[in-house]
Order: sequence, then structure tokens, then C-alpha cells
Amino acid sequence: MVKPHGLLGTTFLVPLAETFQHLGATLVTLDMPHVAALAQKTIGATGGNYELFLALLGQDLKNTPAEVALSYGGNQFLEETPTGAVRNFLADLGVPQLAFFTRGVEKLVPFMRGAAAARANWSCTSLVANSPDLLPADTAEPRSFYLPPGTNPRLFHPLDDRPEATADAVFVGSFTIWRATVLAHLAETLPLKVYGDWRFKLFGGLEACWHEPVDYFSAVNGVYAAARCVLDVPVEPGLERISVRVFDALAGGNPAVAPRSGLLDACLAEGAEYIGYAPVDPDNNKLAVAYAALNQRMREGAVLPLGAIAQEFSALANAAEAQAQKIAAAVRRLLDGPSPRAVADAGRECVMAQHLWEHRIPRLLDIALGGEPVAEDASRIMGAAR
Repeated sequence: MVKPHGLLGTTFLVPLAETFQHLGATLVTLDMPHVAALAQKTIGATGGNYELFLALLGQDLKNTPAEVALSYGGNQFLEETPTGAVRNFLADLGVPQLAFFTRGVEKLVPFMRGAAAARANWSCTSLVANSPDLLPADTAEPRSFYLPPGTNPRLFHPLDDRPEATADAVFVGSFTIWRATVLAHLAETLPLKVYGDWRFKLFGGLEACWHEPVDYFSAVNGVYAAARCVLDVPVEPGLERISVRVFDALAGGNPAVAPRSGLLDACLAEGAEYIGYAPVDPDNNKLAVAYAALNQRMREGAVLPLGAIAQEFSALANAAEAQAQKIAAAVRRLLDGPSPRAVADAGRECVMAQHLWEHRIPRLLDIALGGEPVAEDASRIMGAAR
């Protein structure tokens, strides 16, 4: 693997910084929302000054020449900054390669196709997604690859003084209508804690178990440890992907309850290290009307009782209740089993051996730098998922 002299990314690359240093690389981090705001004020405005934009953002990279730009979650930059300006910015700094590690491709594919068309001043642009389902249909152009996420054991590790569990299960994550409806049904059957934005507390009985978001880098590990298991709930039904939440939980020595997935089974030795539940698969097109209507009511601050959702949007309520029942059964299967701690220990052992960022970053950089596009273990996982 080539070791870059420097890397460009977003502030979300902070948990990966130690990994790059272990590999002998220097990490240069840029806050992409800040970059986008500066672009608006300079190159994005009439009469804007591209030279000023370059001067404001380019000093660190000028002092640390970079071989590759790696963006983790930098979609906002692309949404608010002209495509040509991004390419020119990186090219003028001498950054020949750009790789996006992302879970969404809709904003990235147009940019990447434009970058591919500008080969005269650009060497390579790659997209790396954490699910094959998230890759564009045509993976030949732009260059698109699947690679599972990893975790950082300096952030997620067993605590010396493990707190007494205050809930059977905990969910930490972003809000979606599907997640909120499932969790609201689940809260009726088991002690649950939910950490996320304020919209969760508008659903059913979630207000009693809702907590404000906690800092990923300093607090989530402790939140996971204070529950008897960690839940993974997809952002919408039917989406098969590997959530970093599962690897983070297992690295911390916590049992994980997640949707049964061929991708996750292949990563975790046929799923022996997590408790799986069967994902329901309703027609998302039929749920879209409910999503739109409920989103509008939340914008108006309306509380959404489960009974009212069931009466007006039965397809959503029935699917979410069925999913909650399957999750509750999986949690009971774990907690009533002979040794929940043995499940957690097996999960941690597997993650520490194969699923740290130390295992992912060399392969990610090989992709970004134009080397072998898919590592041997990724090929095996992709084959198992077909």
C-alpha cells in the first residue's frame, strides 16, 4: 500500500486519525460545512474570488502535500459548491485522487461523472459505499466499490467499571419515520432508551424514553454500556447494509441485536456474534404517503399517537408493529439465553480481529490510489451476498 503524505477529509474523519497515524500517514482535516460556507462567500457568489477561497483553505495542504483526498460524508460540499470549483480546488493543491466513503450516492454520481470527463487535470475519482445496494447501477463509470465500515477501539472498548444496566435495549441514531414508528411500538414491550433528535419524542410513547443526542467521540461508548444490548434499526425497511453501529457496539463488549443480513453474516462468521431478527419487507412506495404526511405534521409540532397512525396509515403501523415484535423476540432470546456475555465476548473478538479501521483503511487507500479495487475479503463478502 502506498502511504500518502496527507489526506483531505471532513471532521468526521477524526475517529480515523489514529488509524492513519498507525499507517505512517499525516491526516489533514477540513470541516466540509465550513468549506461550503466559504465557497458560498467566494467562488459561489457573483464576482467571487477563487484565489481567496484557495488561500483560506489551502495552507495546510500546501504545507503537507497530499496524494489523495478522502471524503467521509462530504455531500454538503458538493451540494453547495460548483463541481468545477471542487475539482479545480483539489487540482490546484496538487491532490490528484478523490475518494468518497459514503452511504448515499445520489449527489456524488453526477460529480464523479464530471470528474471522469475532466481527465486532463484529474487522475481518479472513486466511490466506496457500505452496501452494494447503494452503488450506482453502472459501476464501471464512475469507479464504484463496496467496502464494509470499521470501528475504532480507542473510542469503543469495554469499560473498567461497567455501569448497571438501566434499560434492556438502547438505540442511538438519526431520525426517520420508520425508525420512530418501530421504536415506539417496541417501547410498549420492553425497557428502552432512544438517543436522537427531538422528533423521536413526538411518536407514541417515545417521549418517556427519549434522550438528546450524545457526542459520538466521547459519550456513545458509555451509553451502549449502560444497556443490556444495542439495537440496530435500518433507516427504512428492506435496505440491506452494514451499520457501523453494530461494529461499535461489539467493540465495546456489548451484545448487538440487528436485522439478519447476508452481508453482516459474512463479516461476522455467519452471524454467530450478533443476535439477528428477520427484517420485514413492506412496499416502501406504499409507505411514502405516510412518511410525507407525518413529516409535515412534525414540522407543525404535532404529537403522533400510535393509535392515530394505525387508524390513518395502517400499512405503516402494521409493518412497524410486526418489525417491533421481531426485534422484541430477538432481545428476549438474547437476555433469556444461557450467556448474553458470551455473545458479547464473541462479537468483540471477531471485530477486534477483522473489523477495525486499521483493517479497512489500507484497502480504502488502495482503491483511492488506483490499486487493486476490491480486497480478498470484500470479494468473499460480495459473493456471499449475491
